[in-house]
Amino acid sequence: MDSRIWSALLDDPPLGHELAKYLSQGQANGEIRTDVDPNQAGELLALGYVAALTGWIKQEPPAYELEPRLLNLLNMFLHGAQVNARPTSPP
Repeated sequence: MDSRIWSALLDDPPLGHELAKYLSQGQANGEIRTDVDPNQAGELLALGYVAALTGWIKQEPPAYELEPRLLNLLNMFLHGAQVNARPTSPP
């Protein structure tokens, strides 16, 4: 993949900015914790999307179905992977 594409996707991901807007709305509506930085969370979710999409397109046939993979990513993002997860303060 052209390095300009990677740069656009990873250096300042436009999708991350769009997702941050939705996360901010979720915070305003009481659906997303207010201690979550929407910009950082949007970037994290966007990078997960790019990673899933990249893994999906690099093989023929694809190694996995994209929709379930993305839904699982969203589930882990929204609900965490740790049992009874509690937010912790950053170091």
